[in-house]
Amino acid sequence: MAAIASDGIFPFNPYESSTTGPRWEHWVERLNNFFVVKGITENKVKRANLLHYAGDEVFSIFKSLPDTVDAESYDQAIATLNQHFTDKKNVDYERVTFRETKQEEDETMKQFHSRLRKLSKNCDFHSADDEIKTQIISRCRNHKIRQRALETQQLTLINLLDMANAMERSEAQASSIEKNIKSESNARESAYKVKKQYTKKTRHQQRETRSKKCYFCAGNYPHAQGRKSCPAFGNQCRNCGRYNHFSQCCLHMKQKKHVRQTEDNSESEYSDEEPEVRKAYVTICRHNKPQRKPPKVKLEVNDNNITFLLDTGAAVNIIDETHFKMLDCKLEKTNTKIYAYQAKKPLPVLGKITAEVKTPKYIMKTKMYVIKGKEECLLSYHTAEKLGLVVIPTAIKDKEEIFATHAEQCDEADDQEILTTYSDRFKGIGKLKGYKAKLHIDKTIQPVAQPHRRIPFHIRERVTKELEYLETNDIIEKISGPTPWVSPIVTPPKTNSPV
Repeated sequence: MAAIASDGIFPFNPYESSTTGPRWEHWVERLNNFFVVKGITENKVKRANLLHYAGDEVFSIFKSLPDTVDAESYDQAIATLNQHFTDKKNVDYERVTFRETKQEEDETMKQFHSRLRKLSKNCDFHSADDEIKTQIISRCRNHKIRQRALETQQLTLINLLDMANAMERSEAQASSIEKNIKSESNARESAYKVKKQYTKKTRHQQRETRSKKCYFCAGNYPHAQGRKSCPAFGNQCRNCGRYNHFSQCCLHMKQKKHVRQTEDNSESEYSDEEPEVRKAYVTICRHNKPQRKPPKVKLEVNDNNITFLLDTGAAVNIIDETHFKMLDCKLEKTNTKIYAYQAKKPLPVLGKITAEVKTPKYIMKTKMYVIKGKEECLLSYHTAEKLGLVVIPTAIKDKEEIFATHAEQCDEADDQEILTTYSDRFKGIGKLKGYKAKLHIDKTIQPVAQPHRRIPFHIRERVTKELEYLETNDIIEKISGPTPWVSPIVTPPKTNSPV
């Protein structure tokens, strides 16, 4: 039969477990608190409440004990019951229970300390604080707290609790911050995976779409009756002259579409007769506040002054619709597609014109493409070079061009005269007299003396002769004594010299 609490105090069960003594002391403390709350001070009333709230089993035990005749003595009744229940307190068991107590998974250090403090009351320790401190060090879950406690000399229980509480707070705060960072990182990673999956799917769809087109006729693929049923089979390409493909699928044409050139007076590379897929690339600048002043030049186009932007990366010349209206030119149709840098859509081309362009030194006729709206007028590299506006002084010329230039500057008789007049300059090894060369060495660099490399036996004689020749002609000189910098000679045989 379950015990019924009266005013929050349950009857005491003297047969529940082996911890009867500690439980009885705890129950008496609660009863005394109850007397204080109710304002009960009279011994007779307190004794009656004790026997009433303790329950029928405790009342029966009390009646069987000696020295219970005095009905008005509350202290005598408590002393008699304490002697009866305290005799059953097992100190060894309480200490074993204390030693086996460890910190639970979700238990804080404050909660663990309170539990150990409660258990220590029944263990009769000489110093409860020292025993609790030792138990915390040996049975706490956080190894960092254990390590810090063992490193600290003369550590007290209060210092240990302060240190442990501080470490628990810092770990909780750091964990909260890292959790927020990890959630943001996971969100970005999820978004990236979704984008990557979508991009991969889109590319796969594009490959499937492209795979359905024939590479020779641009029609549907595969053909019903095989390769020979392709409409382009046996037909000659008008672009490269080869067979079995149409000009719109010509690979030779696709390679030319990136060439950044255009002809001026003669046939234009982007003529009306060429297919629609021909492309040209230009640079359109729309900077509100450019960091550098763009290179611009004012030219006379059909007796009208127009400012052009020099674009060495442009394949064609461009003039906008506003400036085109100033010129008296016939607008011709064109199939050329012009793209700005990194643009996917072509610029709106109205057509092309042939205009006369003048500079103070040059005059030429060139093609210009008219763009709808108001844009910068661009001058291509090809036209700018023809007009002498762009010069590349370091351009490497081939042998034929060098010989042709040299032939224009001097003839064979002049060459022979130079060879005769300065014959001493073309014999032996040239030497600059009256000038002392200086080797610039960074003094902050530590000198390095590399070890000597062994010379193969079969070329040692040739190496010796070469060194003697260089020393005789005052190209090198022999020194004695140590030197801070030492570099070994390399003696691989050459095709035009013995060493």
